[in-house]
Amino acid sequence: VKVDKVFVPERHIVGAEFMTSSAAFPNGTPGVQAHGDPIYQFVAVGWFHCEFAAILSGAARAALDEFLELARTRTVFGDPATKRIHDPFVQHLYGVACGQADAVEARTLAACELHEEQQRRSVRDRTPISDADTAKVWSLAREACRHATQPVEDLFYAAAASSGRS
Repeated sequence: VKVDKVFVPERHIVGAEFMTSSAAFPNGTPGVQAHGDPIYQFVAVGWFHCEFAAILSGAARAALDEFLELARTRTVFGDPATKRIHDPFVQHLYGVACGQADAVEARTLAACELHEEQQRRSVRDRTPISDADTAKVWSLAREACRHATQPVEDLFYAAAASSGRS
């Protein structure tokens, strides 16, 4: 959209500050003012990465579910009488991947809880969510995203080539 020679009143302009700080809204965002709920004291960057972390945490859980189904139904290479679920390698890999997925979930929830606490504090104490506050949430959620890929990759490679087909 291109607009030329148009006057836009300042009250209709929202700067990019809301992406990393709530300083532009010292009395709370319009949502906080209307509803009195700190959830509306929104800072986009931190929460945006929490959403990605939640999605990737779910992907790690889905990979665990799919791998477990394969382990229960497929046999060990070279031993058609033994299901993969009874193979110590598969059991170890699945256990490690469960721990990794649990850690991803914990990081994701910690990032969400930190963001929510920043929202509550901002409204309660009238102190803005700072760029540094947002960086903490962002980095915690980013690390959750980064670590979520490990169990997915490990399980995919161990599942065998034919398991990756639709």
